Amino acid sequence: HAPTLWLMHLLVFVDQKCGVLLKAILCASLLFLEAHNLHLTHSIATSDDFFGFKRQKLDEDTVDPLGSVRPTDYEKTRI
Repeated sequence: HAPTLWLMHLLVFVDQKCGVLLKAILCASLLFLEAHNLHLTHSIATSDDFFGFKRQKLDEDTVDPLGSVRPTDYEKTRI
């Protein structure tokens, strides 16, 4: 997380040569990366019984930040 925050600091406060549009795109990308990393860190810590939750099995349904890969009941009825 520290390298991402350091890069954002350089882009926003230090760099003078980079254009505003490029700064906005890079900062948005770095913010997405930071949010994704925090979510994955929290998911792994939760599944490892770090926060006091019951230990979970590690599969794509519990770790994937986009949610379950299995179709829901609503999706099954639509098909």
